[in-house]
Amino acid sequence: MNKQRFLQLAFGCAALAVVANHVDADSAVFFNPYNTAQIVDQSLIRHPTLASDSQEPVGVQLVLALDSSESMEPKEFEISLRATADALNSEQVRNAIKYKSGENSVALAVISFDVFAMLRVPWVDIRGDEINDKPFDTENLEKSSFSRDKLDRLADEIRALPRISSGGTSIDQALALGFSQFQKCAWPAIERKVLNVFGDGNSDTGKIQIQKKKLEQIGVTINGLAIVNEDPDLDQFYQTYLVTSGDTDKSGDGIYSQRGRVWVAAQNMPLDNGTDVELTAYYGSVVEAITKNISTEVAGTGFEYRNYAMNKKIFSLRF
Repeated sequence: MNKQRFLQLAFGCAALAVVANHVDADSAVFFNPYNTAQIVDQSLIRHPTLASDSQEPVGVQLVLALDSSESMEPKEFEISLRATADALNSEQVRNAIKYKSGENSVALAVISFDVFAMLRVPWVDIRGDEINDKPFDTENLEKSSFSRDKLDRLADEIRALPRISSGGTSIDQALALGFSQFQKCAWPAIERKVLNVFGDGNSDTGKIQIQKKKLEQIGVTINGLAIVNEDPDLDQFYQTYLVTSGDTDKSGDGIYSQRGRVWVAAQNMPLDNGTDVELTAYYGSVVEAITKNISTEVAGTGFEYRNYAMNKKIFSLRF
């Protein structure tokens, strides 16, 4: 270990010792001793270029929380970003926004978490009348009959997010920052508030329960997408401790916290050494899970879940 890396780690540990137990709605932030140029302004309420000036409400407020801890292999984190972007920009999610019954709009923010959580993409409002039925076709530019829209640009931004990681997994930090973001959203939700947690590890159950209760009280539904790898029982952990039960009363704005769902993708191979076929199959399963999850929450409809077989391993999307 070189001297610079040693000093970085020492500085990080000192900061952790000071703030490790300080987790409230407005201080669930991050410590990053490496590259501050990669960090978005954490005080932003609206995305500086993609968000509109509209004061109109949205149907759904959706926060995506992506695990960036050291347990996520570099290839695994890259796939999580690409799968999230492709799912958001899919025809299925676009149709869920454009043609759903009720309010044809969604507000979305993206956070990442390891020992701490940070805002990565500030709130963007996406309204049905400003997006196309299909994503822009970059491979057939001459045949495209429309230009790139807000969802195309948002997907590009998510794919390009740099990984920022300073240690282990603290799901409670993701929940706490999620709470703060829901409180700050510029567009009130009419139908649902949803927090989706994408990760491959567990963390302190007591802290998770504290933060989950706060989210339930403001009407947030929590879902989990568990990447089952080192922890074979992660889906059960998510089901028991993370996702919401749906037993709470309406929040002050009339929205219920509903029963959360757990989607499961089994990794079953070291991605850094995986073949192209293995990586493509794993990526496809994650895209399918996220696409169905987001379109379900946006449109408010159920879906049939499927099993994926690859190399005698089962990828499952299940409640």
